[in-house]
Amino acid sequence: MPPELYEIEEHIAKASYAIDNNPYLRDIKAAKQFRALYERLMARGQNKKLSVLQDNTLKKYILILQYSGRRANIYEIRIAIGRLLF
Repeated sequence: MPPELYEIEEHIAKASYAIDNNPYLRDIKAAKQFRALYERLMARGQNKKLSVLQDNTLKKYILILQYSGRRANIYEIRIAIGRLLF
């Protein structure tokens, strides 16, 4: 019988949490360790929610752009988010 959807998502969430907390843990090993589907685990790597600290930092950056007279366009916001996440 195939695993339930919530079980699959639970395994993926555990593997993703482990990867975030251990910089030496590789994606493929985390997928095996937590019995998560590797392809789904990699698909969840994008569109991560920002932490509260990252969100506040991004808001401050946008305010700095506005106060300096520059418009905060989507290109600059994406670059800033990329720098926050990596």
